[in-house]
Amino acid sequence: MQPKPQSHHPQRIANCCVLCVCFVFVMCVCVYECSGVQHPMRGLFLRNYLSQISKSKLPDVGSEYEGHGGTVKDSIEFILQNFGEMNKLWVRMQHQGAVRDRQRREKERRNLRQLVGTNLVRLSEMAGVDLPIYTEHVLPRILEQIVNCKDAIAQEYLMDVRMTASRLLFFSSLSLSLSVFLYRVFY
Repeated sequence: MQPKPQSHHPQRIANCCVLCVCFVFVMCVCVYECSGVQHPMRGLFLRNYLSQISKSKLPDVGSEYEGHGGTVKDSIEFILQNFGEMNKLWVRMQHQGAVRDRQRREKERRNLRQLVGTNLVRLSEMAGVDLPIYTEHVLPRILEQIVNCKDAIAQEYLMDVRMTASRLLFFSSLSLSLSVFLYRVFY
């Protein structure tokens, strides 16, 4: 019995397919696995760490991971999923502890709000998220999170971050359009 040629071996082909699993899928699994951390503050920091380490690895226009590592929509989905879970943990922090510690908890929550907002800023910094993608895919999901959380501190802060991120995205889109226009006029 002769062994099959290496190039047609089914196990080797399967291993190559496993290696080609996109990074974003693995990161979405990590987002899901992070839900095992039940303590809101620990979960918030764990998700923030996940967001930080994946920042340079997410597929974006012009990145080395675009295409074979996933698409910009995969990256958007990952960031929005992580944002939603972080927001839930952040809101849940208001119910931890005794009633007499309410002011202390609100102060802690205000100090930790940046962890949640970094997801929205990251979305606005992605080159693949242009104005149409933002308004059609990203904005409705963000607004849904803001409305569904039913927490005044969270709604106030998230609307503020959303406005800042939208402004950054709008002006970068506007400056690109203006640059193209000026190039056509003067050249």
